[in-house]
Amino acid sequence: MDIRATPERANIRGALSAKNKLLQPLFVVWPLLTVVAVTATNWAALASLLPFAAIAVLISGWPLYVAAFQASFRKVRWLDELSPDRRIGDYSRTDLLTLVQGVHQRLGVATETPTAITPDKDLNASAMILGLAGFFPKLNAIYVHRPMLHVLAPGELASVVGHELGHYHRYKVDFCRATPLHLMLLGVVAVLAVSHLGPSVFGFGAAAGFAWIHNAFLGAMAAPHHRPIEYLCDEAGAEAAGVVPAINCELKMGLQAEAELQLQHDLLKAGKDIPVARLLALYQEAIPFARVDADEMKRRVDAALKQEKAARRGLSLRGFFDHLREGEGDGEVREQLGDLLPKGALLEWDREALKRNGHLDADQISALVSAMERDPNGLLFRLPTEVLDPRYFTHPPHSRRVLYLWRNRAAIAATSADRPDLARFGPPAPQPR
Repeated sequence: MDIRATPERANIRGALSAKNKLLQPLFVVWPLLTVVAVTATNWAALASLLPFAAIAVLISGWPLYVAAFQASFRKVRWLDELSPDRRIGDYSRTDLLTLVQGVHQRLGVATETPTAITPDKDLNASAMILGLAGFFPKLNAIYVHRPMLHVLAPGELASVVGHELGHYHRYKVDFCRATPLHLMLLGVVAVLAVSHLGPSVFGFGAAAGFAWIHNAFLGAMAAPHHRPIEYLCDEAGAEAAGVVPAINCELKMGLQAEAELQLQHDLLKAGKDIPVARLLALYQEAIPFARVDADEMKRRVDAALKQEKAARRGLSLRGFFDHLREGEGDGEVREQLGDLLPKGALLEWDREALKRNGHLDADQISALVSAMERDPNGLLFRLPTEVLDPRYFTHPPHSRRVLYLWRNRAAIAATSADRPDLARFGPPAPQPR
């Protein structure tokens, strides 16, 4: 396996377009199946089975209903609802609104996409599209985790927003995103099953079985495109902000993930007498939203661990019961986390320049790419995604994403050459901490 191989831009675009054309007839077939199921339902028998039919409907769409429920009660701050004087990290409300609007303009997205800040502490963002956006805005939005606003410069943050807009508006297996259509078919088939088989193992089993087959089909249709879509959305981020800021964003996220994985590994080794769940909770409590260097993060986590150990020495009975509850599962987690740290040699590149200056320039990125191509076995980051077969992961490794953007920089620049400049949006880059 060539760990430096990146897909051909035209190939992944063509494959996604071909899949969407192939599945287009299903937008007609699915409603027809729904009508057939409605017609075949024993409505007379159903009158006395309505509570059981409702249970079958919930069973058939359980994963989606759970996701919708969790999203509905998720604590977020919508950008347009922030107070005028509110600042998060280095950004004011005006900065954020202007940046997001600018990314929409750069990508030619006419429809304003709801955007929210979440209190999650990992360096990440996501897009959720479950349909019926007019009725359920929280189920159709872009979510940016708060640390992004403390770590990323405006161009880098714009590349993140552009990436998520790519997921939301551009790059998807269209039929798999038709959530209302799928829920309607699953619900009607569940009612059909209960109306004929009753509130029995067979009735509920038929509803669950059809849902499993249905979801497996959708998964099979979408799975080959998960990683290619990530590359295409990276392109969208680079169209919005430029290739250099998009690559800097990728490098910062990789450095942070590497530091956090090492810190979690060290924490589990140091806290052998404390359950894994409590240690990970301690870790989340200790790390700040405003990311600091790895040494400072380690000092904070060590202080939290020291405090926890002191508290447990004073509560020996609690420690005894925690020890009893810690079974083989915790031991396996500790071993698995240790195995996640690759043992290979790190690639030689100017990490300190990124930490010192907050970014690499085009020449430094070019040198990094050359080093990656000269040394195919060198690790860009000490992360499992960098060494394991990418087919095991939904997202490509950081190294391939950097290479893909750099190798396609001319095409990306040509795509966005006639669009409004984004460089003026947002405050100055955050200073190194």
